[in-house]
Amino acid sequence: MALAREINERLDAILTLGDGEKSKKALQTIIDELNVLTHNGQNVRNVFNNIYYINDFTQDRKIRNETKGSD
Repeated sequence: MALAREINERLDAILTLGDGEKSKKALQTIIDELNVLTHNGQNVRNVFNNIYYINDFTQDRKIRNETKGSD
C-alpha cells in the first residue's frame, strides 16, 4: 500500500501545479519521481484496480484533518 500512497501523493502534487516555468520544471521533476517509483510504469500493474480494495483509514484521517484546517 505504501507504493500506491507515494504515487498518489505525486499525482496530487501535479493537480496543485499552476502555469509557468517553475510549474513546468516541477511537473518534470514529479514525472521523473514517478518513473523511478514505478520503474517507468512496469512496477504498478494491478495496483489501482484491486477489486478487493481496502480503505486506507490513515489516508482518510489525513484528508479529513486537512479539510477541517482549510474551513
